[in-house]
Amino acid sequence: MFKNLQLLLSKLGDAEFQAVLLGPFIVFALLIGTLLFITFFATKNPTGQIASLAIILLGGLAILPLDNAHRIAGPRVQAITGIQKAGYSQKEWYQAKPYFLGIAILATVTLFFGRTNKLGLACTLLTILAGLILSTYALWLVYREARIYHPGLRAAAIQSPSLTTPIAKHQVPHKTYAL
Repeated sequence: MFKNLQLLLSKLGDAEFQAVLLGPFIVFALLIGTLLFITFFATKNPTGQIASLAIILLGGLAILPLDNAHRIAGPRVQAITGIQKAGYSQKEWYQAKPYFLGIAILATVTLFFGRTNKLGLACTLLTILAGLILSTYALWLVYREARIYHPGLRAAAIQSPSLTTPIAKHQVPHKTYAL
């Protein structure tokens, strides 16, 4: 068990592994932070609001190490897998970077002005709206990235007329990529 833990901890420094971890982290941090913020705002719990805004802030700032990990791991992933669309996925995250940094700034402003006046109420409502929109957008980006690296998801999107229609076993390609 300790050998596996040491291996896992050593892989945390790998840019490719960081990119795999940080995409879903952004989704869950923004979604959970926003839902908690809504709950604590409705119950008028200031400590909970501060904690949930901190989660939203971390989710927004996580785009910085994700962008760095994509830059470092991108050429290596393309060389190993031969998939040229990997660069396109990284470009989408890079183009979304201002939005995620924007919600981090908005969460910080809401933290300071959230309970004071009409400006605070506007910041609160904007933070809730932006958190819900950006968590959905981040989920979409994670899905797009997963479709690049997982052939089964690509086949499902192409061959299945809807998400509820099952795919026959013979329709799923069996080509795998060794990493």
